[in-house]
Amino acid sequence: MGINKFLRQAKRPLLVTATIVGILLLVSFVVFLLYSKWLCRVKLTESISPIEVINVFLTAFIAVWLGRYVTKRLTEQRFIKEFVIADIYKIEESLTALERLTLADKLDIETIFQSLQILRSKIEILQKTTEIAGIENSEINNLKVLHTNIFNATTNSDGNEVDIASNKNEIQVLYQKFILSLRRIICHINKQS
Repeated sequence: MGINKFLRQAKRPLLVTATIVGILLLVSFVVFLLYSKWLCRVKLTESISPIEVINVFLTAFIAVWLGRYVTKRLTEQRFIKEFVIADIYKIEESLTALERLTLADKLDIETIFQSLQILRSKIEILQKTTEIAGIENSEINNLKVLHTNIFNATTNSDGNEVDIASNKNEIQVLYQKFILSLRRIICHINKQS
C-alpha cells in the first residue's frame, strides 16, 4: 500500500504525517551521525542520574499530551463552527429561493408563505444550534426582525395573489440586509476562539 493511499485512509492524516516525518528525520539524523563518525569522537564522562532520566521522560510525556490536547480542542471548535456555518448556508439557500420567487410582479400567497415558513424554521434551527454550541450573537434576533419585515412586504394582500411591484426595491434592500446579517454572524463565529 502506497503512502498516499495510507494517508487518505487514515483517520488522522495530520498525526500520521507528523509521525512519518519524525521517523524520517530521526533515521536521517542517525545515518548522519554514523556516516560522520561523530559518535566515535565523543566520550561521555558524566554519569546520568535517575532524576535526569525521569525528567526527560516526563517532559516528553507532557509535550505529547499537551500537543494532543491542543489539537483535539482546536478540532472540536472548528467542527462546531463548521456546523453552525452550514446552518447559515442553508438559510442563505432558502433566502435565494425566496428571492427568485419575488422576481415576478405577482406572487401566489401560499407559495410565498411556505417559503417564508421554511426560512423561519431554519432561523430557529440556527438559533438553537448557537445556543447548544454556546455562541452568543445578537444578529440572530436581527434575522428574525428582517424575516418579519420581508414577511410583511411580501404578503401584504387580502386575496390569493400579492402584487409586489411597488415593494420590489424595499424587498431587495431587506434581502441585502439579511445577507449582511448572515455574513456578520459568520465573522463573529470565526473570531471566537
